[in-house]
Amino acid sequence: MTKKGVELSVNVIIIAVIALIVLVLLAFLVLRSCCSISKGNFCENTGGTCKDVCDSTYESQDLLNVCSKDLVDQGLDKCCKSIPV
Repeated sequence: MTKKGVELSVNVIIIAVIALIVLVLLAFLVLRSCCSISKGNFCENTGGTCKDVCDSTYESQDLLNVCSKDLVDQGLDKCCKSIPV
């Protein structure tokens, strides 16, 4: 066996290990940010109030924020935020 062939195998193994570590770190960061985003989407967490209908002092934020499943089950499915004056 030549030394050049052994060096090539060691280099491939080292690169594969580094790539695996990078992939694991990337997966961890993506999953962590995914969970924090899903927690932040709820209407109550962003300063809104879940109601059945938004009255004139509130504007609907349905596209950006969702009400939690418990409130939707109660019929409170509109995320309403007060209109800034």
